[in-house]
Amino acid sequence: MATHAWPHAHNLSLTLWQAQATQIPMIYDIIATLGPATPAPADALSLLQNGATRFRLNTSHLSVEETMTWIKQLPHGVGQTGLMNGPPEVVLDLQGSKWRLGVFEARVLALGDTVVLWDCGLADTSGAAANARVVPASSAGAAVHRLPVPHSDFFRAAANCPGTVRLNDGRVELQIECSDADTVWCRVITQGEVGPRKGISLPGSAFRREGLSEKDQDIVRRSALIPHVSYALSYVRDAEELRVLKHAVDAVDEMGSVGGRVIIAKIERPEAVKDIGAIAQECDELWICRGDLGAELGPEAMAQTVHELTGKLRRLSSPTVLAGQVLEHMSTHPEPTRSEVCHLYDALKAGYAGIVLSDETAIGAHPAAACRAAAMFRS
Repeated sequence: MATHAWPHAHNLSLTLWQAQATQIPMIYDIIATLGPATPAPADALSLLQNGATRFRLNTSHLSVEETMTWIKQLPHGVGQTGLMNGPPEVVLDLQGSKWRLGVFEARVLALGDTVVLWDCGLADTSGAAANARVVPASSAGAAVHRLPVPHSDFFRAAANCPGTVRLNDGRVELQIECSDADTVWCRVITQGEVGPRKGISLPGSAFRREGLSEKDQDIVRRSALIPHVSYALSYVRDAEELRVLKHAVDAVDEMGSVGGRVIIAKIERPEAVKDIGAIAQECDELWICRGDLGAELGPEAMAQTVHELTGKLRRLSSPTVLAGQVLEHMSTHPEPTRSEVCHLYDALKAGYAGIVLSDETAIGAHPAAACRAAAMFRS
Protein backbone atom coordinates (compact mmCIF):
# COMPACT_ATOMS: atom_id res chain seq x y z
CA MET A 1 0.00 0.00 0.00
CA ALA A 2 1.35 3.41 -0.95
CA THR A 3 2.32 5.99 1.68
CA HIS A 4 1.09 9.49 0.94
CA ALA A 5 3.55 12.23 1.69
CA TRP A 6 1.38 15.05 0.44
CA PRO A 7 -1.94 16.27 1.95
CA HIS A 8 -4.42 16.10 -0.86
CA ALA A 9 -7.93 15.19 -1.80
CA HIS A 10 -7.22 11.46 -1.76
CA ASN A 11 -6.18 11.68 1.90
CA LEU A 12 -9.52 13.39 2.38
CA SER A 13 -11.16 10.42 0.65
CA LEU A 14 -9.58 7.95 3.07
CA THR A 15 -10.74 9.98 6.05
CA LEU A 16 -14.21 10.44 4.65
CA TRP A 17 -14.58 6.76 3.87
CA GLN A 18 -13.72 5.93 7.47
CA ALA A 19 -16.17 8.60 8.63
CA GLN A 20 -18.95 7.00 6.63
CA ALA A 21 -18.25 3.66 8.30
CA THR A 22 -18.89 5.20 11.72
CA GLN A 23 -22.02 7.05 10.55
CA ILE A 24 -20.83 10.56 11.38
CA PRO A 25 -22.14 13.38 9.13
CA MET A 26 -21.50 12.83 5.43
CA ILE A 27 -18.48 14.36 3.76
CA TYR A 28 -17.45 12.67 0.54
CA ASP A 29 -15.36 12.89 -2.59
CA ILE A 30 -16.61 14.24 -5.92
CA ILE A 31 -14.28 13.50 -8.83
CA ALA A 32 -15.20 15.70 -11.80
CA THR A 33 -14.08 14.67 -15.28
CA LEU A 34 -12.71 17.54 -17.35
CA GLY A 35 -13.44 17.82 -21.05
CA PRO A 36 -14.89 19.99 -23.81
CA ALA A 37 -17.53 21.43 -21.44
CA THR A 38 -14.85 22.66 -19.03
CA PRO A 39 -11.89 23.74 -21.19
CA ALA A 40 -10.64 26.78 -19.28
CA PRO A 41 -9.02 27.13 -15.84
CA ALA A 42 -12.01 29.23 -14.78
CA ASP A 43 -14.32 26.33 -15.62
CA ALA A 44 -12.29 23.94 -13.49
CA LEU A 45 -12.22 26.45 -10.64
CA SER A 46 -16.00 26.71 -10.82
CA LEU A 47 -16.25 22.93 -10.39
CA LEU A 48 -14.11 23.17 -7.25
CA GLN A 49 -16.19 25.99 -5.87
CA ASN A 50 -19.35 23.98 -6.44
CA GLY A 51 -18.17 20.84 -4.68
CA ALA A 52 -15.59 18.94 -6.72
CA THR A 53 -12.64 17.63 -4.68
CA ARG A 54 -10.60 16.07 -7.49
CA PHE A 55 -10.39 16.12 -11.26
CA ARG A 56 -10.21 13.24 -13.72
CA LEU A 57 -8.70 13.27 -17.19
CA ASN A 58 -9.66 10.42 -19.51
CA THR A 59 -6.34 10.12 -21.32
CA SER A 60 -7.85 7.78 -23.92
CA HIS A 61 -9.43 10.85 -25.51
CA LEU A 62 -6.27 12.99 -25.32
CA SER A 63 -2.81 12.93 -26.81
CA VAL A 64 0.18 12.93 -24.46
CA GLU A 65 0.76 16.63 -25.12
CA GLU A 66 -2.91 17.47 -24.56
CA THR A 67 -2.84 15.58 -21.27
CA MET A 68 0.15 17.58 -20.06
CA THR A 69 -1.45 20.85 -21.14
CA TRP A 70 -4.59 20.06 -19.15
CA ILE A 71 -2.54 19.27 -16.03
CA LYS A 72 -0.50 22.47 -16.26
CA GLN A 73 -3.55 24.74 -16.57
CA LEU A 74 -5.37 23.40 -13.50
CA PRO A 75 -6.26 26.24 -11.13
CA HIS A 76 -5.07 26.77 -7.58
CA GLY A 77 -8.03 27.37 -5.38
CA VAL A 78 -10.11 26.44 -2.40
CA GLY A 79 -12.94 24.03 -3.04
CA GLN A 80 -16.19 23.71 -1.16
CA THR A 81 -14.45 21.51 1.42
CA GLY A 82 -12.08 24.38 2.21
CA LEU A 83 -9.12 21.98 2.46
CA MET A 84 -7.15 22.75 -0.73
CA ASN A 85 -4.05 24.90 -0.49
CA GLY A 86 -2.53 24.08 -3.88
CA PRO A 87 -3.45 22.50 -7.20
CA PRO A 88 -6.22 19.93 -6.80
CA GLU A 89 -5.38 16.28 -7.31
CA VAL A 90 -5.91 15.11 -10.88
CA VAL A 91 -6.50 11.45 -11.66
CA LEU A 92 -4.98 10.36 -14.96
CA ASP A 93 -7.26 7.59 -16.17
CA LEU A 94 -4.95 5.33 -18.19
CA GLN A 95 -6.39 3.13 -20.92
CA GLY A 96 -4.55 0.00 -19.79
CA SER A 97 -5.92 -3.08 -21.54
CA LYS A 98 -9.29 -1.53 -22.38
CA TRP A 99 -10.29 -1.75 -26.05
CA ARG A 100 -11.48 1.38 -27.80
CA LEU A 101 -12.50 2.27 -31.33
CA GLY A 102 -10.09 4.36 -33.39
CA VAL A 103 -10.68 7.78 -34.92
CA PHE A 104 -13.65 8.38 -37.23
CA GLU A 105 -16.62 10.69 -37.61
CA ALA A 106 -19.39 10.08 -35.09
CA ARG A 107 -22.47 8.48 -36.57
CA VAL A 108 -25.70 6.64 -35.81
CA LEU A 109 -25.69 2.90 -36.46
CA ALA A 110 -29.22 1.95 -37.52
CA LEU A 111 -30.91 -1.36 -36.85
CA GLY A 112 -29.84 -3.89 -39.48
CA ASP A 113 -26.82 -1.94 -40.71
CA THR A 114 -23.61 -3.83 -41.40
CA VAL A 115 -20.55 -2.84 -39.39
CA VAL A 116 -17.07 -3.90 -40.52
CA LEU A 117 -14.56 -3.67 -37.69
CA TRP A 118 -11.03 -3.65 -39.07
CA ASP A 119 -7.58 -3.75 -37.52
CA CYS A 120 -6.00 -0.33 -38.00
CA GLY A 121 -2.99 -1.17 -35.82
CA LEU A 122 -1.68 1.92 -34.08
CA ALA A 123 -2.51 4.23 -36.99
CA ASP A 124 -5.78 5.44 -35.52
CA THR A 125 -5.11 9.16 -35.88
CA SER A 126 -4.85 9.43 -39.67
CA GLY A 127 -5.35 6.34 -41.78
CA ALA A 128 -8.25 5.13 -39.68
CA ALA A 129 -10.09 8.39 -40.06
CA ALA A 130 -9.79 8.21 -43.83
CA ASN A 131 -11.07 4.63 -43.99
CA ALA A 132 -13.90 4.91 -41.46
CA ARG A 133 -16.58 5.60 -44.04
CA VAL A 134 -20.22 4.79 -44.66
CA VAL A 135 -20.85 2.81 -47.85
CA PRO A 136 -24.50 2.58 -48.97
CA ALA A 137 -25.59 -1.03 -49.44
CA SER A 138 -27.59 -2.19 -52.45
CA SER A 139 -30.13 -4.19 -50.47
CA ALA A 140 -32.80 -3.32 -47.92
CA GLY A 141 -31.68 0.29 -47.66
CA ALA A 142 -29.08 -0.59 -45.02
CA ALA A 143 -25.60 0.87 -44.87
CA VAL A 144 -22.13 -0.57 -44.37
CA HIS A 145 -19.95 1.18 -41.75
CA ARG A 146 -16.20 0.56 -41.61
CA LEU A 147 -14.95 1.31 -38.09
CA PRO A 148 -11.28 1.12 -37.05
CA VAL A 149 -10.12 -0.87 -34.02
CA PRO A 150 -6.44 -0.29 -33.01
CA HIS A 151 -6.14 -3.52 -31.00
CA SER A 152 -4.95 -6.69 -32.72
CA ASP A 153 -5.83 -8.77 -29.65
CA PHE A 154 -9.49 -7.82 -30.12
CA PHE A 155 -9.55 -9.76 -33.38
CA ARG A 156 -7.91 -12.79 -31.83
CA ALA A 157 -10.53 -12.69 -29.07
CA ALA A 158 -13.40 -12.24 -31.55
CA ALA A 159 -12.34 -15.37 -33.45
CA ASN A 160 -13.06 -17.41 -30.31
CA CYS A 161 -16.16 -15.51 -29.20
CA PRO A 162 -18.87 -15.78 -31.89
CA GLY A 163 -21.46 -13.72 -30.07
CA THR A 164 -22.05 -10.01 -29.69
CA VAL A 165 -19.95 -6.85 -29.64
CA ARG A 166 -20.96 -3.94 -27.43
CA LEU A 167 -19.97 -0.34 -28.15
CA ASN A 168 -20.08 2.84 -26.07
CA ASP A 169 -20.76 1.27 -22.65
CA GLY A 170 -23.23 -1.17 -24.18
CA ARG A 171 -25.47 1.47 -25.73
CA VAL A 172 -24.98 -0.14 -29.16
CA GLU A 173 -24.89 -3.90 -29.73
CA LEU A 174 -23.68 -5.81 -32.78
CA GLN A 175 -24.16 -9.45 -33.72
CA ILE A 176 -20.98 -11.05 -35.10
CA GLU A 177 -21.65 -12.58 -38.52
CA CYS A 178 -18.14 -13.77 -39.38
CA SER A 179 -14.49 -12.85 -38.83
CA ASP A 180 -10.94 -13.39 -39.97
CA ALA A 181 -7.50 -12.40 -38.68
CA ASP A 182 -8.01 -8.65 -38.98
CA THR A 183 -11.70 -8.04 -39.74
CA VAL A 184 -15.01 -8.73 -38.00
CA TRP A 185 -18.31 -8.39 -39.89
CA CYS A 186 -21.32 -7.55 -37.73
CA ARG A 187 -24.99 -6.61 -37.93
CA VAL A 188 -26.53 -3.91 -35.70
CA ILE A 189 -29.11 -5.40 -33.30
CA THR A 190 -29.33 -2.43 -30.89
CA GLN A 191 -29.06 0.87 -32.70
CA GLY A 192 -27.49 4.06 -31.40
CA GLU A 193 -24.75 6.63 -31.80
CA VAL A 194 -21.05 5.82 -31.70
CA GLY A 195 -18.06 8.12 -31.79
CA PRO A 196 -14.27 7.99 -31.89
CA ARG A 197 -12.38 6.22 -29.09
CA LYS A 198 -15.53 4.87 -27.47
CA GLY A 199 -15.21 1.56 -25.67
CA ILE A 200 -15.68 -1.78 -27.40
CA SER A 201 -16.17 -5.08 -25.59
CA LEU A 202 -16.77 -8.77 -26.23
CA PRO A 203 -19.06 -10.12 -23.50
CA GLY A 204 -17.93 -13.51 -22.33
CA SER A 205 -14.34 -13.17 -23.53
CA ALA A 206 -11.56 -12.91 -20.95
CA PHE A 207 -8.81 -12.74 -23.59
CA ARG A 208 -6.93 -9.50 -24.11
CA ARG A 209 -3.37 -8.24 -24.05
CA GLU A 210 -2.70 -6.98 -20.54
CA GLY A 211 -0.40 -4.11 -19.62
CA LEU A 212 0.36 -0.45 -20.21
CA SER A 213 0.58 0.83 -23.76
CA GLU A 214 3.48 2.95 -24.95
CA LYS A 215 1.20 5.98 -24.68
CA ASP A 216 0.28 5.12 -21.07
CA GLN A 217 3.96 4.73 -20.23
CA ASP A 218 4.79 8.06 -21.84
CA ILE A 219 2.05 9.79 -19.82
CA VAL A 220 3.39 8.32 -16.58
CA ARG A 221 6.95 9.29 -17.52
CA ARG A 222 5.96 12.87 -18.37
CA SER A 223 3.80 13.35 -15.26
CA ALA A 224 6.12 11.64 -12.75
CA LEU A 225 7.48 14.88 -11.29
CA ILE A 226 4.07 16.48 -10.77
CA PRO A 227 3.10 15.86 -7.13
CA HIS A 228 -0.67 16.18 -7.42
CA VAL A 229 -1.10 13.44 -10.05
CA SER A 230 -2.52 9.98 -9.37
CA TYR A 231 -3.27 7.08 -11.71
CA ALA A 232 -6.40 5.04 -12.42
CA LEU A 233 -5.77 1.69 -14.10
CA SER A 234 -8.51 0.52 -16.47
CA TYR A 235 -9.75 -3.04 -16.98
CA VAL A 236 -7.72 -4.56 -14.15
CA ARG A 237 -8.18 -8.33 -14.30
CA ASP A 238 -7.12 -9.43 -10.81
CA ALA A 239 -4.69 -8.66 -7.97
CA GLU A 240 -1.81 -10.37 -9.74
CA GLU A 241 -2.23 -8.21 -12.82
CA LEU A 242 -2.57 -5.09 -10.66
CA ARG A 243 0.80 -5.86 -9.08
CA VAL A 244 2.30 -6.15 -12.56
CA LEU A 245 0.73 -2.84 -13.64
CA LYS A 246 1.97 -1.08 -10.51
CA HIS A 247 5.46 -2.38 -11.27
CA ALA A 248 5.11 -1.12 -14.84
CA VAL A 249 4.15 2.34 -13.55
CA ASP A 250 7.22 2.36 -11.30
CA ALA A 251 9.46 1.07 -14.11
CA VAL A 252 8.72 3.94 -16.50
CA ASP A 253 9.41 6.52 -13.79
CA GLU A 254 13.11 7.16 -14.33
CA MET A 255 13.31 9.63 -11.43
CA GLY A 256 11.66 7.33 -8.89
CA SER A 257 8.94 9.89 -8.23
CA VAL A 258 5.87 7.71 -8.75
CA GLY A 259 6.46 5.62 -5.65
CA GLY A 260 3.87 6.55 -3.06
CA ARG A 261 1.38 7.82 -5.64
CA VAL A 262 -2.26 6.93 -5.35
CA ILE A 263 -3.09 3.93 -7.52
CA ILE A 264 -6.77 3.40 -8.33
CA ALA A 265 -8.09 0.07 -9.60
CA LYS A 266 -11.14 0.33 -11.84
CA ILE A 267 -13.51 -2.62 -11.47
CA GLU A 268 -14.88 -3.20 -14.97
CA ARG A 269 -14.50 -6.94 -15.64
CA PRO A 270 -16.11 -10.08 -14.20
CA GLU A 271 -12.67 -11.40 -13.24
CA ALA A 272 -12.00 -8.27 -11.18
CA VAL A 273 -15.33 -8.61 -9.38
CA LYS A 274 -14.38 -12.12 -8.27
CA ASP A 275 -10.98 -10.96 -6.97
CA ILE A 276 -12.04 -7.60 -5.54
CA GLY A 277 -10.91 -8.39 -1.98
CA ALA A 278 -7.34 -9.08 -3.08
CA ILE A 279 -7.37 -6.15 -5.51
CA ALA A 280 -8.41 -3.82 -2.67
CA GLN A 281 -5.30 -4.86 -0.73
CA GLU A 282 -3.06 -3.90 -3.67
CA CYS A 283 -4.47 -0.47 -4.47
CA ASP A 284 -5.27 2.77 -2.66
CA GLU A 285 -8.80 3.11 -4.00
CA LEU A 286 -11.41 1.17 -5.96
CA TRP A 287 -13.76 2.56 -8.58
CA ILE A 288 -16.90 0.55 -9.38
CA CYS A 289 -17.39 1.50 -13.05
CA ARG A 290 -20.93 0.57 -13.99
CA GLY A 291 -20.62 1.65 -17.62
CA ASP A 292 -18.03 -0.94 -18.62
CA LEU A 293 -19.39 -3.50 -16.15
CA GLY A 294 -22.74 -3.14 -17.91
CA ALA A 295 -21.09 -3.59 -21.29
CA GLU A 296 -19.33 -6.74 -20.06
CA LEU A 297 -22.19 -8.29 -18.09
CA GLY A 298 -25.37 -6.82 -19.50
CA PRO A 299 -27.64 -4.51 -17.47
CA GLU A 300 -29.38 -7.16 -15.35
CA ALA A 301 -26.22 -8.95 -14.26
CA MET A 302 -24.48 -5.60 -13.75
CA ALA A 303 -27.21 -4.45 -11.35
CA GLN A 304 -27.00 -7.69 -9.36
CA THR A 305 -23.20 -7.48 -9.25
CA VAL A 306 -23.12 -3.86 -8.07
CA HIS A 307 -25.71 -4.70 -5.40
CA GLU A 308 -23.50 -7.52 -4.13
CA LEU A 309 -20.38 -5.34 -4.21
CA THR A 310 -22.18 -2.58 -2.31
CA GLY A 311 -22.93 -5.05 0.46
CA LYS A 312 -19.19 -5.76 0.80
CA LEU A 313 -17.98 -2.14 0.96
CA ARG A 314 -17.27 -1.98 4.67
CA ARG A 315 -15.24 -5.20 4.51
CA LEU A 316 -12.91 -3.96 1.76
CA SER A 317 -9.52 -2.57 2.75
CA SER A 318 -9.65 0.41 0.35
CA PRO A 319 -12.22 3.20 -0.03
CA THR A 320 -14.61 2.61 -2.92
CA VAL A 321 -16.01 5.21 -5.31
CA LEU A 322 -19.08 4.80 -7.51
CA ALA A 323 -18.82 5.71 -11.20
CA GLY A 324 -21.12 5.56 -14.18
CA GLN A 325 -24.14 7.80 -14.89
CA VAL A 326 -24.57 8.88 -11.27
CA LEU A 327 -26.28 12.12 -12.36
CA GLU A 328 -26.62 11.36 -16.07
CA HIS A 329 -29.82 13.41 -16.41
CA MET A 330 -27.76 16.52 -15.70
CA SER A 331 -25.77 16.03 -18.89
CA THR A 332 -28.69 17.74 -20.60
CA HIS A 333 -30.84 19.14 -17.77
CA PRO A 334 -30.09 21.65 -14.98
CA GLU A 335 -31.41 19.44 -12.18
CA PRO A 336 -31.08 15.75 -11.26
CA THR A 337 -34.05 13.43 -11.25
CA ARG A 338 -35.55 12.45 -7.91
CA SER A 339 -34.45 8.91 -8.64
CA GLU A 340 -30.84 10.09 -9.01
CA VAL A 341 -31.02 12.04 -5.75
CA CYS A 342 -32.37 9.04 -3.86
CA HIS A 343 -29.79 6.74 -5.42
CA LEU A 344 -26.94 9.12 -4.51
CA TYR A 345 -28.11 9.26 -0.90
CA ASP A 346 -28.45 5.48 -0.70
CA ALA A 347 -24.98 4.96 -2.20
CA LEU A 348 -23.34 7.30 0.29
CA LYS A 349 -25.17 5.75 3.24
CA ALA A 350 -24.13 2.31 2.01
CA GLY A 351 -20.49 3.30 2.39
CA TYR A 352 -19.24 4.69 -0.91
CA ALA A 353 -16.47 7.22 -0.32
CA GLY A 354 -17.58 9.37 -3.23
CA ILE A 355 -18.66 9.46 -6.85
CA VAL A 356 -17.17 10.11 -10.28
CA LEU A 357 -18.94 12.54 -12.59
CA SER A 358 -18.13 11.72 -16.22
CA ASP A 359 -20.31 13.08 -19.04
CA GLU A 360 -22.03 15.31 -16.50
CA THR A 361 -18.95 17.58 -16.28
CA ALA A 362 -16.88 16.58 -19.33
CA ILE A 363 -19.44 17.17 -22.08
CA GLY A 364 -22.60 18.07 -20.19
CA ALA A 365 -24.58 21.28 -20.45
CA HIS A 366 -24.47 22.06 -16.70
CA PRO A 367 -21.11 20.95 -15.23
CA ALA A 368 -21.05 23.32 -12.23
CA ALA A 369 -24.65 22.54 -11.38
CA ALA A 370 -23.85 18.81 -11.53
CA CYS A 371 -21.09 19.28 -8.93
CA ARG A 372 -23.40 21.36 -6.77
CA ALA A 373 -26.12 18.71 -6.96
CA ALA A 374 -23.61 15.95 -6.18
CA ALA A 375 -22.57 17.84 -3.05
CA MET A 376 -26.09 18.34 -1.71
CA PHE A 377 -25.68 15.82 1.14
CA ARG A 378 -22.41 17.22 2.48
CA SER A 379 -22.58 18.12 6.13
